[in-house]
Amino acid sequence: MSLVLHKKETLWPDGKETPYNTLLQFKKVVNAKQQVVSGTIYILTLEVEDGGKKKVYEAKIWEKPWLNFKEVQEFKLIGDAPTHHSA
Repeated sequence: MSLVLHKKETLWPDGKETPYNTLLQFKKVVNAKQQVVSGTIYILTLEVEDGGKKKVYEAKIWEKPWLNFKEVQEFKLIGDAPTHHSA
């Protein structure tokens, strides 16, 4: 996969950090897939921190590198991130 997202890059068309009125802090990519269309759609499962709680979101990002184009097609909450407890 060749999608590069810079930490401060804004993909939302209206210039907001996310389509929600919240600041999400990226933690890690949990899963990634790609689909070739006119460009590539990347389907990313992301673990983020939202107000101190870890959540999992799915993002679909459409990229056309020859046009210098990236756009979030979908961004949705999947649920709470699994917690890992020490035994």
